[in-house]
Amino acid sequence: MTMKKMLPFAGMALVAIAFAAPAAQAHAPEWYIHTESGEETLAGEQVFTGLGEISWQVAGSPLTMGPCEIEFEGTAKNEAGMAAGQIEGANVLATPCPTNLPGCTVNPDISNFNWPITGETVTGKPGLAIRNATFTNTFATFCQTQYGVPKELSVTGTFTSILVSDQCITFEEHLDDVFFENAAKEDTTTKFNFEGEICIEGLTLQ
Repeated sequence: MTMKKMLPFAGMALVAIAFAAPAAQAHAPEWYIHTESGEETLAGEQVFTGLGEISWQVAGSPLTMGPCEIEFEGTAKNEAGMAAGQIEGANVLATPCPTNLPGCTVNPDISNFNWPITGETVTGKPGLAIRNATFTNTFATFCQTQYGVPKELSVTGTFTSILVSDQCITFEEHLDDVFFENAAKEDTTTKFNFEGEICIEGLTLQ
């Protein structure tokens, strides 16, 4: 067979290989721990801390709260080949936190622990979901008199993150399942944007 006749067959073979090879799919991450022999999948449970800055905004509102520097404490484990665990406490390291309104500050009170952690694929990328997160924002009196901001704003729900390295997660500019909470009902129509990054000590995610 001449080279000219072989070329169409070679092209067909390449097309067949391209269709046969599936695209790489993102997978939910697992926790790993560093040992003398290298990184190993976490067996059992491991206490961890995370540190980062987070800002959040009511969707459609000009008010942005933060950035707030927050330290998280929790327990990590793997279940069914995916990261799991819970966040058991959090501290805002410097209060009050700023907002984007001049002279207006906010104190976030983080509560309702424990918050379950699950490994997820978020927008097609490996990440974590943090569920049942609850915090109450108490605004300075100046915010109320000058800008008409309510005294308190409580939010609850699930917020998601994606991995940006083996130790850090980031919150993208997308609407999470986090919404207003008040004594009467949960307002599931108002969503929040979360931004910022948290880096974890002592463990990695892969």
